[in-house]
Amino acid sequence: MLALALIWVFLSWAGVLVVVGSTVLPVWAAAPALVVAGTAIRLGLVVFRVPRPAWQGSWRWALPAVTATAWLLVPVTAVVQGVGQQAFTVAEPAGSGGCRAVVAEGGFLFAGSGSVHVAGGWGPFAPQVGSYTTDDGLMPVSTGSYGVSWDDQSGGLLSVGGVVYGDGDGGGSFTFGC
Repeated sequence: MLALALIWVFLSWAGVLVVVGSTVLPVWAAAPALVVAGTAIRLGLVVFRVPRPAWQGSWRWALPAVTATAWLLVPVTAVVQGVGQQAFTVAEPAGSGGCRAVVAEGGFLFAGSGSVHVAGGWGPFAPQVGSYTTDDGLMPVSTGSYGVSWDDQSGGLLSVGGVVYGDGDGGGSFTFGC
């Protein structure tokens, strides 16, 4: 579980969201739970004196190293990504084959930003396909100011209103495929 929490942290650093059904599982909520659960299991094994496998060489240091790294990186990542307002939206309608646009938006003071992800082609993982910024801490997708259209040939088009700057196809327009 500790290794899973670390993988989740590394994926979030790479701009990948984890989406299950129509729910986005943010790293600041799930990874700390995995670290606590993994540590509880490890402590339970020690308390109940379950014999450890006889690991040879450098592998005997792997579990303590993963534990220490998880206890260091997970809380820092959870705090950094949990600061300010944050909202996740799975944009509807979905495309053919269950492909969906997922938007993570955040606002802090007078700045707003969002990242566009595509879910459905990579299992529960939704890699980032674009990002945008807004003014005055606006989060347009979470307030419904967006449109999604699908074409079986070229994929999806997400249009976001109120974008000041975006690295998409023209400010607030993002094309993507699954």
